[in-house]
Amino acid sequence: MKTIIIGFYTGNYPIDKVIAWWTYGPIVHTSITLDNITYEAKGNLNKVIKRTHKNKYNPKIHKKLQVTEKEFNTIKTFLEKCLNDKYDYYGILGFVLPTKDRTNMWFCSELVSNALKIIGREEFMKLEPSTISPNQLYSILYGKDLVKYNRLYNIRYLFKNATM
Repeated sequence: MKTIIIGFYTGNYPIDKVIAWWTYGPIVHTSITLDNITYEAKGNLNKVIKRTHKNKYNPKIHKKLQVTEKEFNTIKTFLEKCLNDKYDYYGILGFVLPTKDRTNMWFCSELVSNALKIIGREEFMKLEPSTISPNQLYSILYGKDLVKYNRLYNIRYLFKNATM
């Protein structure tokens, strides 16, 4: 068995405060770490990156998950293919409006959720990674209701289920 680490971050920048307010929770960013290499979709860099722990690595909370060697390699291959893919600013609108899921573009929790879905993690199989916020990802992995209700989900639900 191998260990992967899902990192959850809080923040003090103005955009972090907006994200926390809008998604009803303190988690504003997430990452995934394999063998001391962290992969994440970074909005300020407009791409998916990887970094070693020699750089700053300080998630507020982290969740260790045990995976098989095959699952580990599947995740690593997926993440390596995603390197330098663009940040999915448009995809974040998917929390508000119906949007088309875009391949080769990621926001942080979408990247991590997709990595867990491709290895068949049961809790992700019926979910669309492009609709999972960092707070929702935390809630799924910890089984805690961190997200009371997402303001945006209601609007998106209304658009998706509107009858003309």
